Amino acid sequence: MWERAAGLSDDQLTDFSVRDDLVLVRSGPTAYGTIIFGKFRIPAIQDKLGEGFVHVRYGPSYLLSHGSGISHS
Repeated sequence: MWERAAGLSDDQLTDFSVRDDLVLVRSGPTAYGTIIFGKFRIPAIQDKLGEGFVHVRYGPSYLLSHGSGISHS
């Protein structure tokens, strides 16, 4: 799942900024509140598959039932 990022150091993996690397933000209503979705580019991931991203979901009850809400591509 994290194969493309497996060789990165912690510093490389976390070297992104909201200003430069947040490429998408959306929100969606649910029965328990609004969920915010974000897509961050990870600059250190650039390979034959293209750029690498981390997808983040945040909402009022989501974190309590599903953990961090972080996925990747």
